[in-house]
Amino acid sequence: MNPENDAETGPSARDRIRSLEQSLERDPADVPSWILLARQFMRLAAELEGEVLSDQQGPALEDAVRATEEALVREPANLDAFRILGEAYLGLAGWQGGRGIDPEATWRSAMRAFETVIQRRPFDPEPYRRFAWASFWFGIDRQERNQEARGLLMKAAEAQVEAMLLEPTHMVDTHMLRLFHNTLLMLEAARSGKTPPDPEDFRSAPLVVWRREVRRAPADPDVRARLGIVQLSDSLHATRSVSPEQALRTFARALVLKRDHFGALFATGATWRYLGEERKHDDLDPTRCFRKAVAALRRAARVRPEHQRVWVELGRAALLLGQQHKIGFRDAGRALRIARASCERALLLDPDDMETRSRLGEVVFYDGVRRVLSDRDARRAFEDAARIHAETMRLEPENNQLLWFYATALEWLAKELLRRAEDARAALLKTVCVFETLIERDPKRTLEADRLAELRFELAKAQAKAGEDAAESYTKAIDLCRAKIQREPKRGYERERLADVAQSYGDWLSRRGADPRAAYEIAIRALEDAGGRTGRGEEASLDRIAALWTSLARWQAGEGMDARAAFSAAIDLQRRRLALPGIVRWWRIDLANAVGELARWKESRGEDPREEEREWVQVLEQLTSEESAWSGLGDAWLARTEFEAGRGADPHGALDRATLQYQGCLARSERDRDARAGLADARRLEGELFGTGSKGAREAFLSAIRECDEVLRQGRRIPGERRARGEASNSIVMRPTSRALRVKGEALFGLGRRAAARHCFERALALDPDDGRLKRLVERARQEGP
Repeated sequence: MNPENDAETGPSARDRIRSLEQSLERDPADVPSWILLARQFMRLAAELEGEVLSDQQGPALEDAVRATEEALVREPANLDAFRILGEAYLGLAGWQGGRGIDPEATWRSAMRAFETVIQRRPFDPEPYRRFAWASFWFGIDRQERNQEARGLLMKAAEAQVEAMLLEPTHMVDTHMLRLFHNTLLMLEAARSGKTPPDPEDFRSAPLVVWRREVRRAPADPDVRARLGIVQLSDSLHATRSVSPEQALRTFARALVLKRDHFGALFATGATWRYLGEERKHDDLDPTRCFRKAVAALRRAARVRPEHQRVWVELGRAALLLGQQHKIGFRDAGRALRIARASCERALLLDPDDMETRSRLGEVVFYDGVRRVLSDRDARRAFEDAARIHAETMRLEPENNQLLWFYATALEWLAKELLRRAEDARAALLKTVCVFETLIERDPKRTLEADRLAELRFELAKAQAKAGEDAAESYTKAIDLCRAKIQREPKRGYERERLADVAQSYGDWLSRRGADPRAAYEIAIRALEDAGGRTGRGEEASLDRIAALWTSLARWQAGEGMDARAAFSAAIDLQRRRLALPGIVRWWRIDLANAVGELARWKESRGEDPREEEREWVQVLEQLTSEESAWSGLGDAWLARTEFEAGRGADPHGALDRATLQYQGCLARSERDRDARAGLADARRLEGELFGTGSKGAREAFLSAIRECDEVLRQGRRIPGERRARGEASNSIVMRPTSRALRVKGEALFGLGRRAAARHCFERALALDPDDGRLKRLVERARQEGP
């Protein structure tokens, strides 16, 4: 620390200390304040280390010791106080040794404090590491004073091995164990007057020591388990001389000597888990390794169910097994259930373990993902995962990784609600807020920004469907899409997404009676800039741009504006599409529909539409039923029928061609629901042409109702239809259902059954709430009554 900063940091720490001392004068029994005061003294000592005021470091550490002892007087079982006491004594001993003061009593006090923590929390590896560190430096201090130090160094090595038994794959433990054993080798060489060992002996020092112990006690399973741990730690090092498989063989020998040896079972499971993660990193199948890890750890948990670390490790291994895609859904579910039960058991033993609490949320989340993949209800799982992560975040509010887990769980919950066609607005809004907080903390998270754009779009659609104001959500989604385009300007997919958002925004504005031109122009410009660089190809881009111009033209026509330019632009784009090589012949139907739209608009304005009529019929006649097996050709002839009927011309020729097209499609496939719904629509139109009340009209209406009932009956057999309820009106599954309900309602209305017709209209409108024709039919049915 610079001397200039000392005046700022030192007094600020002292101010906090002074404030705590004043608080403790008023309430001396406040144990948390005593512990906080000790932490502040430790912080002050750390700030003073290496400074010109370092002579004050010792008194600060002594004050930390006194504050901790005051806390222990009032609460003798407080483990946090013992941890701080050990660290304070550890620092104080080092400070005393540097100033020529005999620190032996202080070293022993530090070791006693860490021993107390070990007795209270035997499953926690950290107190073992700190005890080993204190023993090591105590031994070094005694060695410098020419006193016996080998026993302390051996204690340090043994404590380090105990820590490694509790956390076998901890990388730092490997370096620490080598340091302790290398110091022992140097001490033995100095005692015997031999030359210092070469670096190769230093690297293998722990192995040499514990192999010697095995030779002394070959039937002791504890010694063999410790040798296995040392072999495992050596295999984790870059300069390893043994492999993890050798460590596994050593653990197996220990288990032969003692079948239920906890240390060997626990280390075996941790080693298999480590090998599985290594294989996963190398793109190899790790399933067998994870299965063996779970089996060994379950045996270890049965031996010592009170041991918290074994449940932590079992939860970790079972989660990794449940994430593997090569096991079936049933096996994955079983593994995730084991992982969840293990994490919950570990939290019962240690409620403050944040890592395990976070892993529990991850386990529940993956269980929800598994349920989604198997087409089961996953709402409860995602709700539980979000709740667990929220509880963990309350304990660590600044942890961005926990915030990311929380946001991901909320995102999947919202998607599950959308998949189930339920109201997802609250979940989407909460997810958006969490993602915005995450990006605000770390602006470099571009992937999260892309996900936020998609979530904003989904929120806007949900708000629009519920009749709420979605302008803000649409605007923010457009801004996020534009930001993504700026980051990756050469990709066309981002522009396609921008077009999707802007088109949906324009449709929503149009339904609300607002001006959608700006939104449609954004969508058109985005698709034009993409230049066919989308996943659907150039022809699909031209078709989408034409559809946008058609939507804009329809809005202009509805507002009484001149829509000629927009209709003409749509027609020109369909002609460009037909000029592409390798065209599909029924693309001509789209051109016919575009020309028909312009003809109907000119007819409504009293203009002469004969030129468009000639092109309309010419394009339709180029497509015979043999050349196109698509029911869309029948829809085009049906639109022509309605146009001719509306202007007083003879529509029967066009109606016959539409009927023949639908019947041809049904002859090829009786389950063509689009063609059957179109045939029902043709029968309904035939009944209206006969005139309401006539015998021919009644027969036509009844025939239309029968066809509609068949469409609905076939739809109930499609599993996807039940999941698709509430989707957009262009859903492939829902489109014939909505049309069949609308046609059936019109046929019932023609038969005078207005109540039943209104019920059909309302059901159809629930499936397609944006259909203006359905809205008018519902309003008409309500006005005319039963």
